[in-house]
Amino acid sequence: MARGNPDKLIPQNKRTKKEQSEIARKGGIASGEARREKKRLSTIYGEMLAGKYEVTINGEKQKLDGAELVRFIMRDVLMRRDSASVSLLKEIREATEGNKMNIEATVEQVDATEGMTYEQKKKLAEEWLAKHR
Repeated sequence: MARGNPDKLIPQNKRTKKEQSEIARKGGIASGEARREKKRLSTIYGEMLAGKYEVTINGEKQKLDGAELVRFIMRDVLMRRDSASVSLLKEIREATEGNKMNIEATVEQVDATEGMTYEQKKKLAEEWLAKHR
């Protein structure tokens, strides 16, 4: 949800080319930083999964590889059944396999210009193009 005052928002097509360029540049910089951060986390998790660890389980020392250790820890985290557990699982999943969404929708095609004359359709198209340039 938008913060601040949505009435003060200015669409990109109402801004000067210079303002648009500056906003796009800042967005590109932020995007690059976010990608680098995700890459760092992914590298850390990958190295962790590739390692070998000596752990004590029920008073007994065992040597586990990273995947076995993660399974063991995840079981304990899941048993807590709290919001921090869910956050941790989500963070690890997104860092190791990316943020994937499954979106399903039903689309019904409707002709919004049905009943309009050619001139009305032409005017509508010109207005749309003027807004979206």
